[in-house]
Amino acid sequence: MLAAGALIWREGTLTTPTDENAAVAVLRIETSTTSDAANFAADSLGDEITRVLEDVDGIRLANLTAAWELPYDMTESEIAERLSVRYLIQGAIEEQEDTVALQIRLFDTQERIYRCSKRRMHTSSRTFRRCANRSPRRF
Repeated sequence: MLAAGALIWREGTLTTPTDENAAVAVLRIETSTTSDAANFAADSLGDEITRVLEDVDGIRLANLTAAWELPYDMTESEIAERLSVRYLIQGAIEEQEDTVALQIRLFDTQERIYRCSKRRMHTSSRTFRRCANRSPRRF
């Protein structure tokens, strides 16, 4: 799942890597809980998707800090215009009892469609224990 961003990009988009519109913003991964572990996992996943996409030739990434500081009430079109991108990678982590659902989607703001969507289920104790053992990324 750590390479979800690149996987979604390669499977989901119809543009070529040399397309001038291959501009992407990785938005903050949303969580359905206020738990520190879930929020840490969401931020770590967003960081990892960004790192993976940085290595894909032909993709221009929006500034991660700018993307994560956007107001929550903006539409996809407004976000794309503000960040000068065509594609948005959106994600959500939902915690339910002992299960965590992770969904990552690639949204094409020009065509107004989801090019790709991946959903995975994991046991929460295993997922969050793995994240808790990692040190936060320094900027």
